[in-house]
Amino acid sequence: MSKSILFDGAMGTYYQSITGLNTVSEWANTKNPELIKSIHEAYLNAGAQFIRTNTFAAYTLTLGASKEVVKKLVIAGYQLANEAVLAAHGRVVCSLGPIRSSDEDDTIVHRSYLITIDAFIEAGGDTFIFETFDDLYWINVLSAYIKSIKPMATIFGSVSINSYGYTKSGISYINILEGFCKMETLTAFGFNCAIGAGHMRQLLARLNGTYQGLIALPNAGYPEVILDRQSYQDNSDYFADQLCEINQLGAMYIGGCCGTTPKHIKTVSRRLGEIEATVPGDTSGEEANVSAVESEVESETKLKDTAVVNPCESTKITKKKIAKESKKHFVNPVPNHFRDKLIKNEFVIAVELDPPYGFDISKLMESANILKTTKVDIITLADSPLGRTRVDAIMMASKIKREVGIDVMPHLCCRDKNTIAIRAMIMAAHIENIRNILLVTGDPIPQAERGSISGVFNVNAIQLMGLVSQLNMEHIEEDPLYIGGAFDPKKSNIDREIERIMKKKEAGAAYLLTQPIFSDADIDVLIRVRKETGIKILAGILPLISYKNARFIHNEFSGMDIPDDVMDAFEPSMSREVAEAVGTKIAISMSNKLKEHVDGLYFMTPFNRASMIKNIIEQI
Repeated sequence: MSKSILFDGAMGTYYQSITGLNTVSEWANTKNPELIKSIHEAYLNAGAQFIRTNTFAAYTLTLGASKEVVKKLVIAGYQLANEAVLAAHGRVVCSLGPIRSSDEDDTIVHRSYLITIDAFIEAGGDTFIFETFDDLYWINVLSAYIKSIKPMATIFGSVSINSYGYTKSGISYINILEGFCKMETLTAFGFNCAIGAGHMRQLLARLNGTYQGLIALPNAGYPEVILDRQSYQDNSDYFADQLCEINQLGAMYIGGCCGTTPKHIKTVSRRLGEIEATVPGDTSGEEANVSAVESEVESETKLKDTAVVNPCESTKITKKKIAKESKKHFVNPVPNHFRDKLIKNEFVIAVELDPPYGFDISKLMESANILKTTKVDIITLADSPLGRTRVDAIMMASKIKREVGIDVMPHLCCRDKNTIAIRAMIMAAHIENIRNILLVTGDPIPQAERGSISGVFNVNAIQLMGLVSQLNMEHIEEDPLYIGGAFDPKKSNIDREIERIMKKKEAGAAYLLTQPIFSDADIDVLIRVRKETGIKILAGILPLISYKNARFIHNEFSGMDIPDDVMDAFEPSMSREVAEAVGTKIAISMSNKLKEHVDGLYFMTPFNRASMIKNIIEQI
């Protein structure tokens, strides 16, 4: 049985259940202080040792209040909690929730955080918890700020995850734990909110005991909305059972979040006492447990010493250990010749085909069969480029792989699906034996359609790469998806693009497909990027088929600039055959220039004219 320190439950939802008000509780710090103090006392009487201040949303940005008003709310919130714990030998923990304001820049958000933190420090706060965050950025920045002012401060970090173990921004809970381990400012860290105790227990069980001393503050299940209010069931017995198991799995700091009441905490406290009183060889019983708790609260030094020093020290976590059960299902991984060739530094050829706008796929399937007879290694399919609906790229890729028998690389963009749908599609692609995938942010919705269609963009391309990498590590490490990204060499700030490429590489990207290359200047950029990043590059080749086609691409597609010498090679009066021959010659010339500087070529097939691509490939 791991040592336990019991946090309180949820101030916000309990306040709403008592008052019937569907409003934030922070205003009550000054408007109804006796009620807030009585809620703190109820949790203390239930057995809670750590009491969080009623300040989760106490920010100028969140409340739309002035600096002076927020400062009063924060100081009042701290004083109310402090008055309650002084009589009950508890400890005040300054609660800091996330500021969810995508419309403001980081400077304004940072300032809003500091107003609240400075008010806590002025009031005498020395213990803090960052709770319900989606990532680690602000926890890292703000905990360092607190430590710079109060080096002996105790700081906890807690992130919110869903039942699959991912944050809203698509970061795996294992990546979160690894990120926490790199932070030297925290006493302990873990998870709270969003999921019930049962799901949190399942996720912690998958860690196989590699982390000890974690924070675990789950919700009281999942709410039901009644008359526009969220209502949680009374499941204190079940909640207590799960929390005791969570404690045995290595969580030292346990308690509740949304929906948890003093009854939940009291049941947990009683159950923990019963378990500790029956530990073999322990004759001190409940009195010994109380004594240990009081000692823990009175001494900050001892608190840190008993927090298993740092949860990271006990981990030495091996990703293989966590993925052990899922890996054994892939005794015979699906062959991935495209990946194998790139790893061996062999030249590869990819060809893009466009899924149709409608239901007729005959031309696409015919093109795929033509390309199979060439030196093409893989067919790639775009995910509704320009924000126009086409047949789903993953579904189309699956059909081509199954019926044509050639490797495929569907594109997957972040625009149209939330992370739940994206994860589902990735799993389905893997089940359909797809092993290569190109991850892109995606073109925005056309301006004319934005009134009726909204982009999703839960994540960007780099975050999506991290999500897929995490799926690879946790579930399919012996038969992973090979991840690629996109790169535009015509970007004005190449230094910044190189930084992004390195982030993509760190997130799991192994190769890049570029926008069409038409000039020697573009080639120079590719040479530099390949040298400085070490990433594999497939240079884009877009064969032009007519003067009209060249002009259209030059004027209608952002980033696809056709040089004058290329444009001048075409004439408006050319026949289709002559114009296609000119386009073929230009594509062959550029392909031969590129071959010694890149790892492969990526042909974009104009209007699915596979025969034209076949002709080019045979001559390079």
